[in-house]
Amino acid sequence: MAEQCCCCCTKHDKLFCHRCVQLGIDQQASLKRQLSDQINIVTRRCAVQEQAAARWRTLRAEVAEQERRVQDLQRRLAISSPLRHSAPRSLRPPVPTIELRQVHLEQRKVDKDIAAARRVLILEAASIMGLTRGGIAGLPLPHPREMKLRDATKINAALQHTCHFLDLLTRYLFIALPFDPGADSRRRIQLKPNLPFIRTTKYRDKNLLSLSRKNQRGFYTSYGLLAHSVAYLAWMQGVEEEDLGANLYGLVYAPGVAKSHLEIKSLGFSLDVNDVVEQVLEDCGLEEEGWALVDA
Repeated sequence: MAEQCCCCCTKHDKLFCHRCVQLGIDQQASLKRQLSDQINIVTRRCAVQEQAAARWRTLRAEVAEQERRVQDLQRRLAISSPLRHSAPRSLRPPVPTIELRQVHLEQRKVDKDIAAARRVLILEAASIMGLTRGGIAGLPLPHPREMKLRDATKINAALQHTCHFLDLLTRYLFIALPFDPGADSRRRIQLKPNLPFIRTTKYRDKNLLSLSRKNQRGFYTSYGLLAHSVAYLAWMQGVEEEDLGANLYGLVYAPGVAKSHLEIKSLGFSLDVNDVVEQVLEDCGLEEEGWALVDA
């Protein structure tokens, strides 16, 4: 006799059809997995909490031990304080002036060693880059008034080597420049101002240091900013020369290069960047004809 299934209400020979029984088994297995996952999560949380509680108990015990030691020392000091103040001067511990003097001597020795190491690095960099008074890496670095007679490609290459060498110098000497040279996406040199150094708002934008027919005034303005930064770096090391190349060369081979310096000295640098840029523009003679430039 056919009976009606209690789940799907269809008539079968048995109380539950096979499909409903399988569905019930699957649901029970799913519930079992969910319960198992929840149990695992709760177990892990309990383990983490137990570890945190153990760490807290250990930390609290250490704090209690330190507090006990502090209280013990305070009691000892309270007992010995009247005796210490009443003791004659001859019995009081001497001031360690000899130790302080030795520390100062050791500090000066360390400063000298650091300065010597910096000087070695600077001289090696100058030798590798082929720095001379009038050029770098075998390329000329002429005065602005002579650049119109030179190949623009060689001048740009020389300035790229110069900026690379400047980056090494500032790293070795731990000195920031008023105008920091860096490369743009086309690997052209740009000068970006370090705003705390700059008293004027004229050169706050990025200044392209690339000589071409279309960028003559911009190039010489950027060259003036670079010359001003090199003059600042040389002045911080006690060197004052006439132009960029001479300043670099004199800086590298100066007797006092890489010695310790105070950053407060930078406040005494009085060379105005506007004067440097104007002098460069005047020396290069932009209004004159007959430029012998080769575009980069």
